[in-house]
Amino acid sequence: MSLKKSILFVSAAASWPLTDGKRQRTWFLIEALSKLYNVDFLFIGFESEKKTIEQQSKNYRKLFFIKKSKEIPLYPDFLLSKTKKSEKKRIQKKIEELLINTEQEEYSFIFSRYLDPLFLIPINKNIKVVCDLDDVFYEAFKSRIKNEHNYFKKLKLFIHYHLSLAQVEKLIRRIDLSFIVKESDRNYKNLQNAVCLPNLPFGYYINDDLEDKTITSLQNNQPVSIGFIGKLSYRPNYQSLINFINKIWKPIIKSGFSGQLIIAGSGDIPSSLVHAIKNSENILFLGFVNKATDFWNKIDALIVPVDQGGGTNIKIAEAFMNGKKVIASPFSSRGYEEFIKEGDLLVAKNKNKWFNSINKLNKADQLNPVEISFKAKQRFDLNLWNQNLLSHLNTYS
Repeated sequence: MSLKKSILFVSAAASWPLTDGKRQRTWFLIEALSKLYNVDFLFIGFESEKKTIEQQSKNYRKLFFIKKSKEIPLYPDFLLSKTKKSEKKRIQKKIEELLINTEQEEYSFIFSRYLDPLFLIPINKNIKVVCDLDDVFYEAFKSRIKNEHNYFKKLKLFIHYHLSLAQVEKLIRRIDLSFIVKESDRNYKNLQNAVCLPNLPFGYYINDDLEDKTITSLQNNQPVSIGFIGKLSYRPNYQSLINFINKIWKPIIKSGFSGQLIIAGSGDIPSSLVHAIKNSENILFLGFVNKATDFWNKIDALIVPVDQGGGTNIKIAEAFMNGKKVIASPFSSRGYEEFIKEGDLLVAKNKNKWFNSINKLNKADQLNPVEISFKAKQRFDLNLWNQNLLSHLNTYS
């Protein structure tokens, strides 16, 4: 008989395959939790995702599945369409039946991946609730509003944001312990006492060839190769890459820069990105790479021009683990202040900053990539991350 306590892990984010940061964090959370608890996984998602999760079932005890047909945003009911309102009620009923049948009192706490599942769960007030917020609602919504150029869409987002605040704050107040991914998230209401559990370069830890990794140095007598990697079907990623190609890459190539831009990533690629790549010079498109090292060993530095979304850009931490310098937008650079101070991360606030930072990569004053990697491995240590998570949870179970 197991002496472990039991918890219910609830998520609308799949934990497998590990093709993006969202799934990787979900998987590593369950993996860490399973060291101390019996984890029952309630997945609210699509049938195809359920099948892939079942293929990797070693880190949870039971899998409960509730099918959804569409995404349900954190809007008050009167803002939801008739079909979404009906879908929400159907899911809530299914969850209620499941919790009655499993007697939720047997769980030490419910662990929610993101805030969204708590919008769907009729939680008994006697049970404790832990939530990994990751993409904080306030930040993610505000960045969408800021980057929406269509006036009517921007206005619609603005109205939805303010009408949803009361609902969001009510959910956050129900949480007994919140986890955030960067210290600046504490600025948001009711998150001052949250525990910071930063995003790690999880992709680095899932590779089988960790011992075989070689750190390549910048060759100053060769054209510089800069890279972009990310899920290319994710709008903040592909839109920022399109903007970079059109506004930064094309002009810098015209000015005589001889370097190469190497692009890798998964997901269905929008036609607008395909068009931008085809109509630009000095771009090598790799698409999905089976081994991340196939990408990292081809580049000298990483660019991250993303200017919307939430959470943190894990790809930056991945770059440091592989000994690469990074040039990033101010938005993407949040959470990496120490690396900015040490010169490993160059922040490009405007077009001229991008030009200057890219051109700097040709100079011989680069830090030793082995040194960058060494520092990163100390700061993004997976064992310490697991200990931090479990030690805080231990007080709530």
